[in-house]
Amino acid sequence: MKDLISVIVPIYNVEEYLPSCIESILRQTYSNLEIILVDDGSRDGSGILCDKYMEQDKRIVVIHQKNGGLSAARNSGLEIAEGEYVVFIDADDMIHPRMIGALYNDLKVCGADISICAHQCVAEIIGYKDVEESISVSHETQIYTGRECIKSFFDEVIGLDMIVVWNKLYKKEIFRTLRFPDGKIHEDEYINYKILYPMKVVSYRNQQLYYYRQRDNSIMNSFGSHEKRRQHISCMIDIYRQRLHFFKNKKDEELYGLMSIMFQRSLITDVMEIDGNDKEEKKQIKQLKRLCFWNFRKNIVKGRFVPLSDKMKGALFLLNKSVYKKLRHHAVES
Repeated sequence: MKDLISVIVPIYNVEEYLPSCIESILRQTYSNLEIILVDDGSRDGSGILCDKYMEQDKRIVVIHQKNGGLSAARNSGLEIAEGEYVVFIDADDMIHPRMIGALYNDLKVCGADISICAHQCVAEIIGYKDVEESISVSHETQIYTGRECIKSFFDEVIGLDMIVVWNKLYKKEIFRTLRFPDGKIHEDEYINYKILYPMKVVSYRNQQLYYYRQRDNSIMNSFGSHEKRRQHISCMIDIYRQRLHFFKNKKDEELYGLMSIMFQRSLITDVMEIDGNDKEEKKQIKQLKRLCFWNFRKNIVKGRFVPLSDKMKGALFLLNKSVYKKLRHHAVES
């Protein structure tokens, strides 16, 4: 008998997409699964659907709980997970029938603690039957250290694959003392660097086996309102401060510099995307520019691992935002 793998699915008001997600898990070629569906206080029919699927397949376990957010749902799943390994899947997404088996095989062959696959974005209307044969047969599996994975956060091609938790197979012992932060968005970014940093072997398969559904009202696409934008900015500032503190304590100057650059770019992007038409937005811009100046003076100017281009861009932004905006717009167009 192969090792038991726990699949944790946090669920909140996704009745429309949930069947595709669950069916894609049930159709896995790797069948020794414990499927934990965590109904996080859904107000639609998601909870009823979970119970119906539990009646159909003995591998399914359902938790119904008061709404506590994505972190709380994942943590509840971890508390009862009995598998040697754990996979997290978001309830509005889907996975290829071979994803869990491929990740398990890579982990065993490579002697890894974590195995990762690539993802692809799919349209909101796509179902699991439409995507399960849409991958390339050829692929490569590469070996990274956890530290190299963190350096790849910067990479435009594989950066997101490294940052998130939903395209990975973990040894469950990694979460023995670690949990997701309650009440936060971007909860993956709060902990994944801590998970990855000590890892000696991480496998990465460049095959797109995880299907990330792009929804207009998802967390990733819902920063339109002032309140959601404030929450997003507050969490990202908190994340980067924690990362900087972590790598400073580790005396890892290179990764500290990398996070300083990412922090600067994040702050600049947020400032550029805020209209600044009302009192609250102007206050927010002032706060972000103050943080950008602090990070620039403390970490960017003197950073040995900060490219000259980032130093120049940071200086230009702080000296003249309008000129910076025009030059950036010109660079994008060209």
